[in-house]
This record gives sequence, structure tokens and C-alpha cells, in this order.
Amino acid sequence: QFGLGEIYRFNHIKSNEKFMDAFFVIYRRTYSFLASTIQ
Repeated sequence: QFGLGEIYRFNHIKSNEKFMDAFFVIYRRTYSFLASTIQ
């Protein structure tokens, strides 16, 4: 399977580190926000 971890590692190799780090932080914040909203 091709999950977010693989995408993150692939883009990290392609040296989009700052973009992917920012994307991952926003993704995790959004995910935890939605999780707390749903419960």
C-alpha cells in the first residue's frame, strides 16, 4: 500500500523537506482537530 509515510519519504528524498514538513504539521493538526470535534 502507498500511504502517507511513503509519500513523505519519497518527497523527502526529492528534497521538498520544508514543504512536506509544513504539510505534515498542518495535516496532523487538522486531523487531531477533526478527531476532537467528532468525538
